[in-house]
Amino acid sequence: MSKIVYILGAGFSSPANIPPQHKLMEKCFEDSSFLDKVKPLYKEFYLFTSSNITKPALSKIPLEDVFSLLDKSIKSAHKYRGLQVSDFIDKHRLIVSRISKVLSDVEQAEYIDKFVKKLAEKRIELGQAADQISMISMNWDDLMDKSINAYQEGIDQNVCLDYCMYDYSFEDNPSFKPSIFRKNTGMYNLKLIKLHGSINWNICHSCHKVYVSIQRVSKDEVDNYICKKCEVDLEHFMVTPTFMKEFQANHIKNIWHNAYIDLSEATQIVFIGYSFRPEDFEFKILLSRALNTKKPPKITIVDCSQQSRSKEFKQLKERYSTFFGTKLEFYSEGIQEYIEEKMDIDLHDL
Repeated sequence: MSKIVYILGAGFSSPANIPPQHKLMEKCFEDSSFLDKVKPLYKEFYLFTSSNITKPALSKIPLEDVFSLLDKSIKSAHKYRGLQVSDFIDKHRLIVSRISKVLSDVEQAEYIDKFVKKLAEKRIELGQAADQISMISMNWDDLMDKSINAYQEGIDQNVCLDYCMYDYSFEDNPSFKPSIFRKNTGMYNLKLIKLHGSINWNICHSCHKVYVSIQRVSKDEVDNYICKKCEVDLEHFMVTPTFMKEFQANHIKNIWHNAYIDLSEATQIVFIGYSFRPEDFEFKILLSRALNTKKPPKITIVDCSQQSRSKEFKQLKERYSTFFGTKLEFYSEGIQEYIEEKMDIDLHDL
């Protein structure tokens, strides 16, 4: 049976004005209150003086560096001058919360709605029992999530979002069904496997329930939301970029296992806006374990820069070719053109 898996990288969301990771903190620092709160952390970690601890200087520091230092300090119970472990935990939560706020302020994009519409129509055509379409997202934003929910509410209530995990409703919704049960109730599930969590997921670290939000939730609501069972504060469920990544939480392990299954069954994989960075070695290991080497899937790479002659595009091709070999298809016209011109072709053979 044929199966297509879409892998969505940061470039997938970039036309919707989601900042790439290397520019994310620059956007976060537009909030002067947030900037003032994190300055002491940066000053301790990077030995800034009072005169050069500026927004442009701080924005240049990679997120991986910041979160790696925080994670190392928390796990090792290190102290930096006047900072305690509790300070590192608070700053970690503060940065994640601010990132979530920046990403949640982005409006829905028409091209994503078109992308979802094509997938939903094909999913219905294939029949309720089919399992031939899957999306694996590397992103925290909830643009795809909102678009699928909007399709369900406005076009076909039998189409549903499937996170491939046992989730709970953030709102008081008596009709809510956990993701893993929706297909069994006769719905047409669209699988969205989010390897690094999501801004609309919040976890209770007491009972480990994950609550998802269907509607946009303000930062104040998120920060003050508590678990309905344990009555303890919920925290954003996002795997942060760090050189000390851990995927030990049961939910994340199950999500990665579901990604493994879909990749192992794929006859075609379409990468959209994924740069295949060297530091993403966990995902590369997942790919190397999952892919069928005797009958490898067709690989298509959709570049969102629309600059097929650029140095960056040549480097992108080299990274993919080094990993997969030479039998690759590169589409350099961008995500929106892919949806309009080529997506139907890729879905046709399912």
